Amino acid sequence: MLETSARLLQLLSILGERRAWTGPELVDRLGVTPRTLRRDVDRLRRLGYPIVSTSGPAGGYALAAGPAVPPLSFEPDEVVAVALGLSLVEVEAGTAKTRTAAEAAAAKLDQVLPSRLRTRLAKLRRALQGKSRRTVLDVVALLANACADARVASFVYTRADGTESDREVEPHGVTWVDGRWYLVAHDRGRAAWRTFRVDRIAGPVELGRGFVPRAAPADDLAGWVRETHAGHRWPLEGRLIYAMPAERLREKVPPIYGTVEPIDASTSRLVTTGTSWEAMAAWVAVAGTPIAIEAPDALREAVAKLAADLAAAARPVTG
Repeated sequence: MLETSARLLQLLSILGERRAWTGPELVDRLGVTPRTLRRDVDRLRRLGYPIVSTSGPAGGYALAAGPAVPPLSFEPDEVVAVALGLSLVEVEAGTAKTRTAAEAAAAKLDQVLPSRLRTRLAKLRRALQGKSRRTVLDVVALLANACADARVASFVYTRADGTESDREVEPHGVTWVDGRWYLVAHDRGRAAWRTFRVDRIAGPVELGRGFVPRAAPADDLAGWVRETHAGHRWPLEGRLIYAMPAERLREKVPPIYGTVEPIDASTSRLVTTGTSWEAMAAWVAVAGTPIAIEAPDALREAVAKLAADLAAAARPVTG
């Protein structure tokens, strides 16, 4: 009985991985006979899982949508991702009803989490403390509605150098890239696609009349934002090695400042550009200490000089 139950859970997990499976594929994954597969599918159907038969030369099965959400099987990483998402909703949700629902769902998950996953989740939740940005998320929600309704948005935008400008845009999508929210929109004043950091949108966002949506600049908006910012390159290039995974380094380094490349699971490379080695050295000091400056020698010399200057400035004043 225990073997059968485990097999049913495995089948359920496999069905949830993609839209449909052929019978031979499921037989191969489960290591059972076609007859056993049919019996297991019937058992799951009797338990309330909406499994439908699919047409085709070999036939197959798919987990369909039903009037209610059936019990689902998650892998450990998927459970942590869901629980972490609920934690964010508890903090950031715009309505009390949504926050209450998130808290209830999170409590149910916490009760059944294995101790190792509960410990891992607790560490991730602590890392999220203090990162709530209510105003930014309110703007994100407003812009997402503007994208869905195809309405023109007007706002004041602050550039990296502090200058402000009035923008009237046709919003297409809002995406999360390397620790920040970005709006992808067609800028009417510049007649071109632009990306806007949501935290740099100043003042209220005003929604105007509707518009006919244009073809998107790319299917993958997050990838397009990264490529767009990486294309803003200055003449000098430096390469640095950091003792941290690429995902963590991307959280520390805005995409406009360089491209992060994974080396292995715990080490990554930053390819950054600048207008002078001195300015690049100063930025490197702010971004975090690399374990090595891969190239060039000019950047190594600039960093060494900056370190010596800072050490000299840190000496106590005498006399």
